[in-house]
Amino acid sequence: MYLNRLRFSLVAAAGLAVAATAAPDFSVTPGADVLLRVNMKALQSSPLMKELTKDQPEDKALDAEFLAATGLTKDDVLGISAAVVLDGVTEETMANPEALMATLPVVGQIHLAKPVTADQLLKGIKLMNDKNPGAQGLNAVSEGGLIRFNGGEGKPSFVGALTPDGKSLFLAPRDADVKQAVARAASGTPAGVSAELASVLEKDAHINLAVVLPAALRAKIKAQMDEMKSAPDAGPQALMFAPFGGLKSVSISAKMNAADADFGLMLDLGTPDNATAANGTLSMFAMMLGSQMGPAGQKLRFVSEGSIVKLKMNLTKAELMEAGKGAMQSAGGGLGGEEMPEEEEVPAP
Repeated sequence: MYLNRLRFSLVAAAGLAVAATAAPDFSVTPGADVLLRVNMKALQSSPLMKELTKDQPEDKALDAEFLAATGLTKDDVLGISAAVVLDGVTEETMANPEALMATLPVVGQIHLAKPVTADQLLKGIKLMNDKNPGAQGLNAVSEGGLIRFNGGEGKPSFVGALTPDGKSLFLAPRDADVKQAVARAASGTPAGVSAELASVLEKDAHINLAVVLPAALRAKIKAQMDEMKSAPDAGPQALMFAPFGGLKSVSISAKMNAADADFGLMLDLGTPDNATAANGTLSMFAMMLGSQMGPAGQKLRFVSEGSIVKLKMNLTKAELMEAGKGAMQSAGGGLGGEEMPEEEEVPAP
């Protein structure tokens, strides 16, 4: 039940869904340093994902209402992507989330198999609000060709725009970024990614987050780590984390196969010495975390190759379920919460 609710919430809250890898990625802003890609079509087609997110009766009823409101089903969501430009990030904006979101060029794109209108989107959002009366809903209004979303007090506001064919929805904190994305889509010419960012993308992954730190940001991080390490009162932690001051890029990936799933993490730390030292730190944390993950924890192993630290892990369905249960119970206990109840099996009708 929890997986199904999460699945539907992600699809609906994301706007009803961004770019399948085969589709042009117009969310990419020129100079993007971060790219997130979720191939929803491939995920939905995975036998393992279908098994993990089997519809319960309440999910089927909600799916039917969502279809009536929007004309869309979860299978109409082809993918999700988002791109971010990190140049210009400062210590001041990092300390102020609202200022960061107001100045950070970030654009999301939602690709659909069939067209949707702004009115249908608004109906879908109202449905989700009505289904969760106890939660602070997402307010949305259509205005001048844009859709303005307001999450309420303490939550970010953002703006959306549909392409003329209704098959893509762009989302961003700033009007200008959305309008530029629509213009790129209208021209049929995506901005493309830099060679450095392209080199860390996992093109076959169903989910991939790739980050390349700009030179200025790398220098700031290195200076802070060096300062922390050289401080008179520097302790063991300063030495443990010092190698991460050389961080150049990160890639996180996941792929759902027929009966198992592949997960990957890659960190480029600039030099072999940094990678070797960081590998020791990460391996220590992996041992601590692995003890709470059941059999899957035994596969949580890092290796270093040149300036790269990698984690490659393959998990079966049983290991995925056990690892997820252990992580939720650990998080709940650590926060003083209750353990998650066991998932109830509901017989097929």
